[in-house]
Amino acid sequence: MKKSVISSCEELKVQLFELDTIVNMFERKNPKVISLWKNWLIETEKILKKYNFSEMAELAGLRSQMLIEEEITNKKMNRRKLILQQSLKTVNPAQHIVLLVQKQLEEKIENARIIITQIILAAKQANAIKPIDDTTSFTVYIDTVLNQLLKNEQIQPRINTIIATIGRFDVLRIFADEILKE
Repeated sequence: MKKSVISSCEELKVQLFELDTIVNMFERKNPKVISLWKNWLIETEKILKKYNFSEMAELAGLRSQMLIEEEITNKKMNRRKLILQQSLKTVNPAQHIVLLVQKQLEEKIENARIIITQIILAAKQANAIKPIDDTTSFTVYIDTVLNQLLKNEQIQPRINTIIATIGRFDVLRIFADEILKE
């Protein structure tokens, strides 16, 4: 089963929204910021790995830069200050990596949403989508609507392309969102 594009996009967006707090802690030279930053990198790596994004290796590389600094710093020097400086150098590249992945996902989702909205509007105008009845669950209704539309020779290729791009589960989620808007 294809992993959810929408879920991965949402999880990465949450990570991005945590960055302002971390940068503020760097600015205030909070003693917990280095461990918090490492944890952010590790958690973001896990998300990228979970959804099979190779960019997780880039984040691991940034984390390794911090480890190198920890190893080469002499204890007589101001070790904490040097590690803090090296850690701070990794924030912008890490943010850039995650933002690029998240933006690509958002673009896929938005393109799919536009096509699905067009399909739903055309199908409703042609009375191909019947209103939900009181005995059918919304989940079953959405799945039935999608299956009905997949039987239409004109619509089927567009829907199959969307399914190939973001997965059936995400297509169902978008269908549900768009039908609820109507």
